[in-house]
Amino acid sequence: MTTGALSLEGLHRVVVDASHIDQKKRGIMDMKDTMMPLAGFICRKEFQNRYTDEDRPLSLLFF
Repeated sequence: MTTGALSLEGLHRVVVDASHIDQKKRGIMDMKDTMMPLAGFICRKEFQNRYTDEDRPLSLLFF
């Protein structure tokens, strides 16, 4: 995305599988190793305006 190799024009949803629990009973949102990169990804400048854009909406889906 940073090099322009991936177009975000057709992107409608970012889906995060937050249901996985590891052997230590931790989910993706409980581990700093995974939570911080995920937070950085979904807060990208390219995405921020699209979360509220009615013409080109981008949805976040956690399950």
